[in-house]
Amino acid sequence: MVLAALGCGRKLPPLPPGPEDPAEITSLSFEESAVRATIQCHTAGATVVLLGKPQGLCPQCTDDMTVREEKSGVSGEVTLTDPAPEERCMVYRVKLEKEKTIFLGPARMICK
Repeated sequence: MVLAALGCGRKLPPLPPGPEDPAEITSLSFEESAVRATIQCHTAGATVVLLGKPQGLCPQCTDDMTVREEKSGVSGEVTLTDPAPEERCMVYRVKLEKEKTIFLGPARMICK
């Protein structure tokens, strides 16, 4: 019984870290009545779009996300703003576009 819990003992070598995301939201904050998103863009000359929606029943769903702000030709740290969030709890994602590449980052939620 004890041997069955220990397994076969075979160990695999550690995997190297995967490639970093081309863009990621590093911080979200409410400033008065707007939401400010700081985005780290690791791809030079890209278009970065802040997508947002009220939290609702499915925060992970992308169907009803709308463009809040967009900046073109950016790299490094970028600040995008949602000037009028509709609800107290909002979900945001970053979308990066460059040539034929489109990347959609993971959902981030913020509540006032």
